[in-house]
Amino acid sequence: MARSRISSEIFNVPYSHIVYSTVVYAILLLCTLAIARVIHLSFRRFTSRPIQLSAFPQLLLAIKTPSVILVSLALILPTLEYSGVSVILRGFLSPITDIVSTILLAVIVVKIIDAIVERTLIQARDKGSAGSLSIISLGRRGIRLFIIFLAILAVLASIGFDLTTGLAALGIGGIAIALGSAKAIEHFVGSVTVVADQIVRIGDLCRFGTTLGTVEDIGIRSTRLRTLDRTQVIIPNGVFSSIEIENLTNRDMYLFRHQIHLAPRTSHQQIIFCLEEFRNLLAQEETVDPDPARVRLLSFLNSQPGIEIFAYIHAIDWNDFLKHQENLLLRVMAVIGNSGTQIAMPSQQNYSSGPQNDPCPALNTGDPEAPEDAPGMRSEVATPVQLPLFDAVPR
Repeated sequence: MARSRISSEIFNVPYSHIVYSTVVYAILLLCTLAIARVIHLSFRRFTSRPIQLSAFPQLLLAIKTPSVILVSLALILPTLEYSGVSVILRGFLSPITDIVSTILLAVIVVKIIDAIVERTLIQARDKGSAGSLSIISLGRRGIRLFIIFLAILAVLASIGFDLTTGLAALGIGGIAIALGSAKAIEHFVGSVTVVADQIVRIGDLCRFGTTLGTVEDIGIRSTRLRTLDRTQVIIPNGVFSSIEIENLTNRDMYLFRHQIHLAPRTSHQQIIFCLEEFRNLLAQEETVDPDPARVRLLSFLNSQPGIEIFAYIHAIDWNDFLKHQENLLLRVMAVIGNSGTQIAMPSQQNYSSGPQNDPCPALNTGDPEAPEDAPGMRSEVATPVQLPLFDAVPR
């Protein structure tokens, strides 16, 4: 009799109760899964119309699996109690269901928060609120850590841990940890400073030191940047918030500043023509800000007239500025060609022992009897022509 009792029970729980509990949970799980699938399909059909709930079915799909397990775990103990299953088995299953339910609930809350944050990020990008992207991303990380902390406390409470003593020990240990992790706290405070002051935002192009890159993510400890060489630079936020940062994305206008050196033999009339046409070019360009927009003759370095073109250009981003700059530079080249002169070549000095080695003394000495058909010696001003609009990006 004792031998039969041993073979039919484990820890005073009949095998039949264990099998019965397993079958009941499997049935509850399948039924809950079927109900969840029906609800999901119903919402998909409902949101197939042009309603602002199109993201809701994706959220249901993301939380379907943990929700199904959570609901089935919530129903298993009442069902077993109603069926008269052993109290010992139910007492053994109770803390296990509490722990798993706590973990699943934390997962569901995190997924819901992620869905809300993703939706908020999309709306912020559509509205052009780039400054809120970093705040939202950092806030999501903080909420995740807080939920994980609460889940750990709930799990400890489920297994019978005294939270009062634990929190007191945690407070003492927290002081010790804080003293030993001053750098980590510094980086966390730095991340809050970067986000709160909006020094940089996700997507901004910035320069710090000799590194130039685009901000990809601002984390709790560090900031990740993608350089022009497509490498990733990770900077601790404590360092990032304390160094000098040049934000290139926050420019309201882009500087267009070029100094052009004309050929040494450029005449007074040709210089006047270039100055007037350059000024007209800036005045007619809609993207050029008129204050200030100037063209000035600055120098005669190596007998080469130097003209500076200084202006600010309104552009959407760097690529848009490069398009407008290319257009202006091509028009400047066309103006120089119409003036009859040319851009100065790099200066060269020829050392010779006597005038007999000079192949063209009239050109080099400024002789007024130099041949008129010599290259680069056109003194007449060409008639201005209507220039085409150069645009590197087809529309």
